[in-house]
Parts: sequence; C-alpha cells; structure tokens
Amino acid sequence: NFGADGGFATFVNATPPATLTSGGLAVKYFVDGSLLYGYTGATVIAPPAAANTVFTVALNEAADTYAFQLLKPLDGQITTVSIGGSTSFGASPSISGQQLITAGGSAISLISGWVAPSGFDVTVWKSSGDAGPLTLSSVNGSTAGWGVGNNNLDSGNRELIRFDFDDAGNIGFLRAANEGPVEFVLVTQAGQVVVELEMPQDPLDNSRWNGVVYVGDQRFVATCSQYDVGAKSRAWSIDTKKQAIHPLEKFQSPPVESIASFRDGGFVIFATERFKYTMTDTVSRYDSQGLVLWTIGKSTEEYPKSLFSPRGMGVTTDGYICVLDGSHNQVQYFDKKGSIIRCVDLKEALGKKPNYLSEISASNDGGLVIYDFHGDPACFELSATGEILNRMNPRIDKERAVLRPMGPPKMSPTGELWISDRTSFLRMGRDGLVDYSLGEAADVEVLGKIDSIVASDSGEIFAISNRTGTIHRFNTEGAPISTISDPVLLDRKFSERPLFALSQGDLYAVLPNNVDGLRLAHFSDQGQKIRQITLPGYRVYCQTNDTFLCTEMTTASRYTSNGKLIEKIKRQPDGNWLQMIDNVAVASDGSFAISAFHYETSNVALPASINLYSAEGDPLRTLVIPMEGWDGFDFDGQRLAVSSKEMTRVFSIDGNPLSWTSHRDFSGKSLFIQPKLIGNGSELILIDRNNPGELRRYR
Repeated sequence: NFGADGGFATFVNATPPATLTSGGLAVKYFVDGSLLYGYTGATVIAPPAAANTVFTVALNEAADTYAFQLLKPLDGQITTVSIGGSTSFGASPSISGQQLITAGGSAISLISGWVAPSGFDVTVWKSSGDAGPLTLSSVNGSTAGWGVGNNNLDSGNRELIRFDFDDAGNIGFLRAANEGPVEFVLVTQAGQVVVELEMPQDPLDNSRWNGVVYVGDQRFVATCSQYDVGAKSRAWSIDTKKQAIHPLEKFQSPPVESIASFRDGGFVIFATERFKYTMTDTVSRYDSQGLVLWTIGKSTEEYPKSLFSPRGMGVTTDGYICVLDGSHNQVQYFDKKGSIIRCVDLKEALGKKPNYLSEISASNDGGLVIYDFHGDPACFELSATGEILNRMNPRIDKERAVLRPMGPPKMSPTGELWISDRTSFLRMGRDGLVDYSLGEAADVEVLGKIDSIVASDSGEIFAISNRTGTIHRFNTEGAPISTISDPVLLDRKFSERPLFALSQGDLYAVLPNNVDGLRLAHFSDQGQKIRQITLPGYRVYCQTNDTFLCTEMTTASRYTSNGKLIEKIKRQPDGNWLQMIDNVAVASDGSFAISAFHYETSNVALPASINLYSAEGDPLRTLVIPMEGWDGFDFDGQRLAVSSKEMTRVFSIDGNPLSWTSHRDFSGKSLFIQPKLIGNGSELILIDRNNPGELRRYR
C-alpha cells in the first residue's frame, strides 16, 4: 500500500552495496528482465547457477510490487520492515529512502520519497528513470499506507469522523470504513501515527459513531448513537497513554449532535431526543465517569435561560458553554452550572443576517469559531467579548473553494485553524486558504469518489466529484477533456447532485432545494457558468435551454427558464390520472417519457407504466413494460431502455422488444442500473448508481 501519494516498484540499479556479503564472499547483482539475482562467485553474463544464487528479487511492474526470496544466508543482521506495518517515520533514516530490507547495514530494497511539481508525468519517469525536476523528500508510513512528507494518512474508502486536539497538538479522530471496525487514531500534525485502537464493533443496533472530544490527561471520549424514536447513545473513554478503551457505564443520553469538554475529565453533550411526532433538544454536562450533572431543556417561554433552536454547541477556553441559536442568530453563554450569563447577537456583530448558522467550536483566548452554512463568510472568528476577529471562506486556491467542512473548524493549541472533509485534515490560514494537508490533498483536478454521473446524447460522460464538487468531462473513449469548478457545486445537503447534459453541450447541475424552489446552475460547453435558475416543484428535468419539466407526486409541469408556466400534465396518454410520478427521461428532440405507479382502490400497486409525450407535451402512448423489478430507464425519442437488477432491455416506442443485455459484468452486490441510449440507439451506456464509478458501454 503506497498510501495517499501513490508509487511504483522498479530496479534502481544493478550495483550491489560494497559491504553486502554471504559466507564472506561479496554479493554481485545480475538483472534478467524483471528478475534480479544476488549471487557469489565469478561475474556472469547470464543468470547465475542455482548453487551460487543467494537471493532473488522478482519485480511485477504491472502491479508495482516485488517479491524478495532469500536462498542462502547473508552475513550480518537481516532486517525487514513491512510496508503494512504500523511504524511511522517522520523522516527516513536517510533522505534517499526508508530501508525495507537491510543486511549487515547495506540496503537491499528501499522506498524513496520524491516531491513532483504540477504536471509531472510519472509514466515518463518510470520508463526513462530520469528524475528530472523531482526533489528528494522524507518517507513515512503507517497501517494506512506509506507517503511522502506528511501524506501517509490515506483514508481510502474510510471516513474521518470529527476530530479534536490533545494538549500536545496531536489530532485524535475516529476513522470509519464501509466494512470492518471503526478505529480511533491519534497522529501528530506531521502525520506520524501515535496510537491506533479498534473501537467496539456494533455497540448499538442501527447506530453510528458521531463524536470524539479530548477531555484532558491524555484521554478522549467517543460517542455512538441511534437515531430513531426512543434511541440511545453510548460513550467510551479512550486512554491514549495506556492505549486502552473502556465504556462509560453510567452514561445516558439521547442521540448526540455534538460533544465538547472543559478538559477537566468531564464533557458536555448537545443531544436531540426523538418522539413519534416531535423532538426536543437538550444540553447536558457529565462528569468523568459519564454521570449527568445537569441538563438544560428547550422552552420558548424561558429563552434565553433555556434552549430555543440550537444548532451547535462548544466550550470556550475560559469555561463557558456556548450554544448557537439559529432562530435568534445568537450565541448563548452558560456557566459551568448551566446558568445563562449573556447572549451575543451575531447579526449585529457581522453587520448582516447570517445565512444558516450550523457549527461552533472553541478558539483560543475564550473566543469561538463559527460555521455559517452557505454564508459569506462561511467561517468567522468571534472574540471573547463578541467582536468579529476574522472572516474567511475555506478554499484550495484564490479562485476555487474547498468543499464545506464536515464539522466545525477546530483551532489547535498553537492557534492554527483546521478543517476536515472526511478524507483529510486541512490547515488553513486566516485568509481561508489551505496551506497544508494531512492526508491526500483536495485537488479539483482529481475526480476521486463519484457523487453523480451522466452521459450526454453524444456519449460524453460528466461526473461530479463527491469531495470537491468539481464536474469532470470525459470524451466518448473515457479520456478527460475538462473540469468545471464553481462554489455552487460544493453543496453537500444531498448525497447526489443530479446533472443534465443537453445535446448542444450545455450542462445543468441541480442544486439542493431551498425555500424558493428548485435551483439549477447552467454551464456552457466551455465550462463557464451562464446563470442560475429557480423553478417550483419537487424534481426538475431539462427539456431544452428554454423549457424545463418540474414534477410533483401527481403532476408534471412545463416551465420556461424564467419560471413562466407553460402547461400542467396530470393525465397519462391512456386517460388515467398520473398517480405517483417516479422518474422522467428527456430525448434530444425535447420529447419525454414519465414513469409512474398506479394504485387500485385497495392500495395495491399495479405495474409501473411509461408514458410518452411529444416535445410540446402532447400525449403519445402509455406502455406497461413486461419486466419485473425495473427502475432505471431512458428514452431517446424512438426507443426505450429499461433496467432491472438483472438485465437491461431495449424496446421500440410501440413496446416491441429489440435487444437485451445482462448485468453479469457488474461487480456490485446491489445494482441500481441507469441506462443511456446514444448514437441514435446504436450504443448503450449502463451506469450503476450505487457504484457510479462502474460504467459499461455496449454497441
């Protein structure tokens, strides 16, 4: 595992170390293609005899691995360091590399760290051996993989769940994977792993880990909560000095929203208890054993002595519990006994109304760091006396933004601000510019995990990065063409941001709902943002640059781009009412198809229908597809492609079957296939929406 920075295996040279011996005889090297021989005796120009061979190194360049086989003893002490081992190196023993196998002090194999400039072609370097503009750097490693400098913190498919700093400035966090246990990890700011501990597996049914906080004396507390009616939470104490975890048996709390501490062993919890029809918020203080000391409840009449609309909670360095109230746009300050001390009006402090206050954490000297979702600024520092000290919008560079923080920005003991995007920890300056990344740096040029993907009528592929919100455009052969990066694409309110690619190359990205309706960002075929459009409805689909289909449960409405209603469609072409609209597919000529469920009076669902309409909204025909369990479909004006978990079938607009293909080639266990007809029906693209990185193309 090369970790976050990547790497490859290669033979550096065929010159053996002068001190490398076996049985007192010097070991020589001979390279035969991908196999290196270490041997003794006379120099050879062909592979040495087996009797003289001391070891072999077999190189697998396709997989970037090698296998070392020792056939005879080497003189001196032999040391092997596993790449998957837990040892971390802030700097390698020599700047040229971390030795992996040594004998008698001589390096047989090593891993070297190099820093490459932007645009460096690693393929050319690998084939030519020309280091060119590379700069040697230190190497470090952990069970998460090896890396250059500090970048060995490779989360892979694992999410970094919140984090906090200990007294020494080390970062403690929970790391979760799709499969396997959640881990607590403590690392230095240079990336050296100090502690790795496995958290209890499945502590509660249908639960998730949701918080970790440093409580002092080299101890953290982590919480895990359920999120349904009558849900429970549990808490564990993590002793990083003893490297031990034990449950806080006395701890009781509704589902945890956030956790903070006075660093005296105890902690404070902001929680939400859910009932069948209502919910209520509480802030409670706990002692070091997890026993509740007091609780502040929710009351509209007693505000600000009580809670009203809390959205975040933190504890300042001078000992106040601060609650972020979203309705009043205030910070409530409570003392350690839970008594109200004062309120700070953030609208007055900022000079304008915040957009949506959502997160809060402590800064140094009694201040706070506050996150305002979709606000400008997104983050700001508040002094202990209520003045704005600094305003910032986190971003990768001066033109492009970083995705919003997952949790509040945190201030280290030495005053640096850090955020997490669930993949890495990013340190930013007071201007909001990220200047250091612990783990894989956020890069708008890297697609990574796909959030949403769509194929255009011409066969081009557009995919949106889950991490950066950048749209990546690929040609029909899958080669990258360009990227589109814009702050409006960074919203993470929904797990998927739908895209629509029109035949002339224009692209529409659907943004999360707000109180005004559906929002779309319109980009040209060159990637420039042209406009934003707001339309009513539940879902939106692009018909042309000037007309849009907006659907609700029983109605499909056609609107102009300025929001003028053209018509409402409430009936299927067969005369039945549209009872439950599921999805819409739009052809390049503007004609469209609506899939809908129909219920009998007994509320038993009948087979879903696909209803075809002209570009002007005229009804054409209603089809009942003879397939069980189908969900995804596409319409190109002449054909329908319909997908179930097992297969995709193509039909004419009269409902006659034309062709089919199975989904045996897909690797996912639970498929949700979205088909796309291109090239006048001559090609078919299939995308697994549950694993959007997996795409198949058929002719």
